[in-house]
Amino acid sequence: ASTDPETGEPTFEINIGHPKDGRWDLNRFTLSLISNADGVPLFMKTYSGNASDHETLKESMVKLQSALRETLSDEKKIFFIADAAFYTSDNIKDFKASWITRVPATLSESAMLLHQDVELVKGEQDERYSFYETSSEYGGVAQKWVLIHSQEMEEKQARTFEKRLEKQMTKGRAALTHLKNFEFACEADARAQAKKWISSYPLLEFAELRVRIEKRRASGRKGRPQKGEELKEVFFVEAELRENAEGLERERRSLGRFILASNDTSLSG
Repeated sequence: ASTDPETGEPTFEINIGHPKDGRWDLNRFTLSLISNADGVPLFMKTYSGNASDHETLKESMVKLQSALRETLSDEKKIFFIADAAFYTSDNIKDFKASWITRVPATLSESAMLLHQDVELVKGEQDERYSFYETSSEYGGVAQKWVLIHSQEMEEKQARTFEKRLEKQMTKGRAALTHLKNFEFACEADARAQAKKWISSYPLLEFAELRVRIEKRRASGRKGRPQKGEELKEVFFVEAELRENAEGLERERRSLGRFILASNDTSLSG
């Protein structure tokens, strides 16, 4: 670990972080780097290997903003451009300078827009991109949101999507065999479990769902029941799978899309 020469406190530690390369056996540290539009570095700080991107991005931006405030006039407008790790409700609420960032697809409002059927307008400077402008109040901050569609990205993601669909169908058919062999005490339980089961496969649906009834010896013994012996009913799910056309259309609509946001609502897409 590195220590502060004045306080003796560690400035950062080389430790286990979140390895995007999957190498959990390696310790690491993080470099936070901010450059200008020409790629010239303006700020750099070293952080511990387990430091949070959400926090280090904002801290670095605040430090650079403070330094720039001393050298540039108030009339000079500066935009901080960051990736989606910056976009948290606390960060965008507390950071007062102008920013542009990608919105995480995990947010419910973002996910809804990514799958929404909207009219996209071709970009004037680059026809590979199309745009749809809207507004948001996420985190209590008024923002311009721009849904962007990239033709190149769609073509790349489409190949991955088809593999995902094929894999989900193969996995679903194998798992359905186990579901069909499970015994239920009543028809309502069988249908409820089938509904819960299919929700795990958003790209699939039941081609037909039925419940089959069999009579079994209440005693649990095997063999032919005796005359007048009490029997119980056991319920089984009977179903086949097919592609969910509505779900597929919705998912394919989101291919090649991402959302950029800015707290400067005067910006155009």
